[in-house]
Amino acid sequence: MQRLAVRMTVGAVFFAVAMFAIPTAFFSSLLLWNNASYAFQARVDALSQILNSTPSFVFRPEILLNSWQSDPNRPFAYIHLVNPSGKEYTVGEPLPFPRLSVSRTLNNGTELVAQRDVSEVLGWIIISNISVLAGAAFLLLISYLLAKRAARTISAPLVFLAAQAQQIGAGQLRGKMAKSGIEEIDLVQEELARSAERMAERIAAERQFSRDVSHQIRTPLTALSLRLEEIEYLNEDSEIDQQVKACIGQTERLAEVIDVLLKQVSKRGGGTAQSLSVLEVFSPLQEEWEDAFKRANRQLIFQDDSTTNVLATPAALSQILATLLENSLNYGGGTTRVLAQNVSDAEAGFLISVSDEGSGIPDEIAEKIFEKGFSGRGSTGLGLGIARALVTSDGGSLTLTQRRPPTFLVTLPAARNTELNETDNGALVISGRRRTRLH
Repeated sequence: MQRLAVRMTVGAVFFAVAMFAIPTAFFSSLLLWNNASYAFQARVDALSQILNSTPSFVFRPEILLNSWQSDPNRPFAYIHLVNPSGKEYTVGEPLPFPRLSVSRTLNNGTELVAQRDVSEVLGWIIISNISVLAGAAFLLLISYLLAKRAARTISAPLVFLAAQAQQIGAGQLRGKMAKSGIEEIDLVQEELARSAERMAERIAAERQFSRDVSHQIRTPLTALSLRLEEIEYLNEDSEIDQQVKACIGQTERLAEVIDVLLKQVSKRGGGTAQSLSVLEVFSPLQEEWEDAFKRANRQLIFQDDSTTNVLATPAALSQILATLLENSLNYGGGTTRVLAQNVSDAEAGFLISVSDEGSGIPDEIAEKIFEKGFSGRGSTGLGLGIARALVTSDGGSLTLTQRRPPTFLVTLPAARNTELNETDNGALVISGRRRTRLH
């Protein structure tokens, strides 16, 4: 900003100075030259008049010419006189360039040629041009200093304004900045301050709403968990007992997800990531979703090709995969496969892909499916948006890597120094109630 303002100002001043300095230098040089030329011509005319008025019987040209050449007020360096009879009178030597040369014809036909040296005149012309250039350079220097000062005066408030906007974007809502005295900048600053106040009010309202919702949900969740634990304690049917345990696990996971989301909204940090084996997440999900897929005449397969633990929040990872499985069940087709594996990238060393054999996601909605509130098929449109927020809080990402057939990829950090037992080589596949390690 400063450099641009300085360049524009100096450029404008340079153009104005050039438009003034060039004609000034030209016309001052022309004026000095013409003055010297006119003065010399006047001297030659005066000599011509004297020669014309001198009677021929007393005419002594050599004496007259010598007296004129020696006179300091008559700048003659060379005078040559030729009368009609061919007799010549010369004083001085012919001059090289630079010189002024003037010729006159007297009344009796005599030719008069006079020359003078103009080195002094050229010196004055050079001094004049140097003075004009020096004045132009001085003006350019003054304009540069003034432009630089003005640019700092303008750019300094803009820098503070940009910093304020950056702080507002980062959620650091600060007080008002001192006015700069520049009306346009002050108007923008005041609008930013009003926007910051509105954002602060909205953030406060969202946090309060999240706390209220969390409190209202926790109470029935706690009561539901107690009721399920009571049923589990009194029940003697193994099949019902298994379903009750699954329900208890779901309520506990929901409570943990609420904690994670509340921390995100309250800006107290990300998820509570920890090192865990992916089977700790796969197994409960398999038990929870297997029956639903069977009722839809579809197969659900979990496959673990990983060699290390994953660094993630257990409840959050379960909720993310549950969201993807629910979408696959409702909108997908064929076999749904959940695959965990490692990659060499240290920043994202653990991958979990969820894919099925359905018709896929239409191109017109593929770019919007992670936007909260967007739904292409009549749902709330919150599931994938919340899932992406959960995985982001653990330092990972959730992306759609393939549209047809659909493949979602969950990327998470791999836990270090947690390699699986070397004797358990091969991939672990969970299909139905069976767990099989492939060699």
